[in-house]
Amino acid sequence: MNTATIENIVKTRVALRKMQAAQTLMAANQNVPKEQYSEWIARNQNQFDARAFGVDMMNDKAREKLYETLKKNPKAYQKFEKTIQFAHDAELVGGK
Repeated sequence: MNTATIENIVKTRVALRKMQAAQTLMAANQNVPKEQYSEWIARNQNQFDARAFGVDMMNDKAREKLYETLKKNPKAYQKFEKTIQFAHDAELVGGK
């Protein structure tokens, strides 16, 4: 594997871990009992757009391309914006 591929894999894994942390925070905010957490995750796994948790690791060109794609689908854009706001509020992403 080349360096760029490895870097993308690492960034993807980091973004997914951030999303898992966000799910845990959301469950805590909703007072989900520990014994119901797995079931809650299964029901709510589509609450977030995983790309939002990696946007701070993207270069400008990749970020622009993502926003161009999102603007073509208002529903996806809205989900992304909701996710990025949650991620910022939870301090899971920084910057842009």
